[in-house]
Amino acid sequence: MPFEQAFGIIKTTLNGLSVPEDGDIVYVSEGANAMDISRSIFTMEHPRTRLDAGTYATMGVGLGYAIAAYAAYNFPEPEGSAGSRSRKKIVAIEGDSAFGFSAME
Repeated sequence: MPFEQAFGIIKTTLNGLSVPEDGDIVYVSEGANAMDISRSIFTMEHPRTRLDAGTYATMGVGLGYAIAAYAAYNFPEPEGSAGSRSRKKIVAIEGDSAFGFSAME
C-alpha cells in the first residue's frame, strides 16, 4: 500500500471524527516522505494546526511537538487557539526513521 493510499484512509477516518473546517485536528509530521506527502494530503483550514520538522526535516522532534500541541490546546487553561475553541485531536504522522529517533523517550 503506497503512502497516498494509507494517508487517504487516515484522512477519511479523521474527517469522519471532526469536520476539517472546524479546525479541531492538529497535525504533527516528521520524516522525509511522511512529512512531504502529508503536507499535500492533510490540508490546513486554519493557522496553527500543522507542526512539522521544517525545511531540513530535522528528525526526532515529532513526538515532542505532539505533546506540546496537546498541552497548548487541551490543558485546563489552554494557551493555543485555532479553529473552534473545543479540545483538539493531535495526530502524529511519523516516518519510520523519525519515529525511531524519539520513540524510546
